[in-house]
Amino acid sequence: MKNYTARKALAAALCLSMLPAFSACKKNQTKKNASREIKETDPYYDSETVELSIPVDETKELQWIQVSDVEYADTEIRMPYYINYEIPKEAYADMNFDFSAYSYGGLAVFDLKGNLISNEKQGEGSIGSECNTIDNEGNHAVFSAELNTDPEKSVYKIVFTDDNGNTLKEVTLDNVWKSEIPSIRSMKFLSDGKIVMQGYESIVSSTPIEVFDPSGKHLFSISSMDRNMASGMFRQDGKYYVLTISQDAWLSGEFANDYEVNEIDFEKGTLKPGIKAKGIVFAESVAAAEDGLYSSTVNGISKFDMKTGEMEEILTWNQTDVDHNLLNMIKSYPKNENEIHAIATSYMDKMPRYYLVNLFRAEKNPHAGKQILYVGGQGISPSFYDFMHDYNADPDNDFRIETIDYYYSELESGNAENVEAGLTDKVYLDLLSGEGPDILMNFAATDQFANEDLLVDLNSYIDGKNGLDRSKYFDNIFRSVERDGKLFSIPTAFGLEGYLVDADVIHAESTWTFDDLDREADALPGDKMLIPKISTQNLLKTFIGPNLSEYMDYTKKEVHFSSESMIHILEEVKKYGSTEENIKPASMGRSIPGDDAFEEVPYMAGSEELEDGTTHLELLIYSGACAMAPVSVNNILDYHLYTTLVPGEGKLLGYPTAQGKGIIASPGLSLSIVASSESKDASWEVIRAFMEEEAQLNMAERDSCIPVLRSAFEKIANETKEKIDRVYQVYLESMGSFDYYGGVYFPAASDLVDEFREIIESVSYSFHQDPAVMDILQEETAGYFSGSRSAEDVLKNVDNRAKQIVQEH
Repeated sequence: MKNYTARKALAAALCLSMLPAFSACKKNQTKKNASREIKETDPYYDSETVELSIPVDETKELQWIQVSDVEYADTEIRMPYYINYEIPKEAYADMNFDFSAYSYGGLAVFDLKGNLISNEKQGEGSIGSECNTIDNEGNHAVFSAELNTDPEKSVYKIVFTDDNGNTLKEVTLDNVWKSEIPSIRSMKFLSDGKIVMQGYESIVSSTPIEVFDPSGKHLFSISSMDRNMASGMFRQDGKYYVLTISQDAWLSGEFANDYEVNEIDFEKGTLKPGIKAKGIVFAESVAAAEDGLYSSTVNGISKFDMKTGEMEEILTWNQTDVDHNLLNMIKSYPKNENEIHAIATSYMDKMPRYYLVNLFRAEKNPHAGKQILYVGGQGISPSFYDFMHDYNADPDNDFRIETIDYYYSELESGNAENVEAGLTDKVYLDLLSGEGPDILMNFAATDQFANEDLLVDLNSYIDGKNGLDRSKYFDNIFRSVERDGKLFSIPTAFGLEGYLVDADVIHAESTWTFDDLDREADALPGDKMLIPKISTQNLLKTFIGPNLSEYMDYTKKEVHFSSESMIHILEEVKKYGSTEENIKPASMGRSIPGDDAFEEVPYMAGSEELEDGTTHLELLIYSGACAMAPVSVNNILDYHLYTTLVPGEGKLLGYPTAQGKGIIASPGLSLSIVASSESKDASWEVIRAFMEEEAQLNMAERDSCIPVLRSAFEKIANETKEKIDRVYQVYLESMGSFDYYGGVYFPAASDLVDEFREIIESVSYSFHQDPAVMDILQEETAGYFSGSRSAEDVLKNVDNRAKQIVQEH
């Protein structure tokens, strides 16, 4: 964990004032209580975090470990895995070499303290993941298989053993799986002796629940024609239930607002009509426990309420000192209100890492007497969680930072269809009423917050006694975020947005206009497309410019969308955009070799189109089929990868707009001080801590962004250039032995760092819009783009609707 040099300064500043606090006892709570001090009786959970490490052979070079799923049982944790080691070159000339020792499946079993109990290599004649549980008599029951080359002759059985491992009996099950090898999620024994087996759900079909009598005779299969099961079975009030999702939603990936909880009828062998499950965000974070269904997010743990159909919060992570960076993918298994076990998956490293988190309710809150500085944001970054965990874990500090991620709060509230606009309105009302947090994170792009009634002008702090030396930062990035000369949100890091172009074909400057775009499009060779197919709605977001300030003014409560300038924008969007439905999503794909010698530097492009339903921009650019493509540049490595991908001279330009505003900045982790906070100076010290080099370097590494501190930029940029050149040499030396699927590496240009710095220094505008107004624009202009309405008619409606929003804020 990083120890920031600013921590002592922060602690000293926090001591200067009594901090207003925030009560996180209620679900999705966002209000603070100015008199709150942590009390001994406030809920707190002691925590144990243990990594679940699969043993590896240290005499071999590990390539990768793949874990299919981590299974939590009553007394143990089972981790089925597949491991792959680097095969020595001499092995291919040895007829007796044992290749099976270098690639095999296994099952690691841990106790609830994270201690390894067993680690068994799985043979070819066994199921990779055997399911186990406790039967009604307290005996151990294990589902196992004797596989046959003829699947219909495979034998499946349940082996019952006592605590000493002695076999008590075996029950052979009817083979209902026939040609498929079952992968069993859970096994339960009902009070009447029925045996219930549930497999993992399939993307193409719903895996049924299989029910057997006590002797192993198959009774029936339970499934649904139109819904897939998305969780294990759970019991509540003596009945069994399962979380389901429609097959259409499952296949499309549009999970929001589609989850239901269905009761299982074990007498009729059917699923009963479901109850809408509001607030479930991802099925991957849902766990079926003995007493109900639990969902975990970065904010806390909630339990499904069968009466209301909503999730009821039982714990917030602020009531623990668990590292928040482990909480992006976590499943919780509460034993009771005082003891909770959880399995966390971290994707911060090259390979996923798995952790057991044990929580035990403490008799007294160890942080009693501390005041709270509250931070609320959307998409709170890993680097901030690093800082917070480090600060809160220090017993010498008299204060405690607590967070809430508004994005997940809005999802949990059931408003999954319009999260951005919903959370913006919610936070705005909190700020307006004086009940917001002390520090607001990642709202730099939200126009309606940019006024002194809601947020503090941070220029007064930057240029104040305990401020910043502007010459040490990319001050133009600060200026790009200003509104009327006031800085309401300071970007501690940023990215760049624009078009990657082939400069041998597109002859334009970064600040090009629509007239320039039309000229270049007219001169384009007939065998080359200008841009990949893009919907008119998405193109409108970029062609309208980095902000809407030209068309709306929150201070004057005015809107001016009915204008010649906006009509021109709509004409350009209609000219280059598409109204076709189901346009393939576009992305810049990249691949990272498993060989450590490549230092995780990705390569791009390939020899042929990949059939995965995605438009691969890198293939269109590399092949020369496309003259330009939209890109987001988050660091200097991105810039190198994109510009070297172009057959001719790769160049980054801004989005063409009416005014030619050039490449735009996209604020990364941005921080604001709320005007109603009684701890403004303490809040500034937190912000200033993120402007120092150690924090900036950590942020760039953890959050993949461009640091705003010049010294941090220079250090990272030059180290990245050196790494690119090292990897290029490895690439040249290994071209005969490594399959890149047509992908390529390129050396770094000698002036890479200077060129990228010059681009950064040219930026004058940042992206900021009102999501509610953009929704109106997209809704209304659809009629113009389809040809059913005039531009004048559409914009008149936009003015009327947008004016109402502006006047309400």
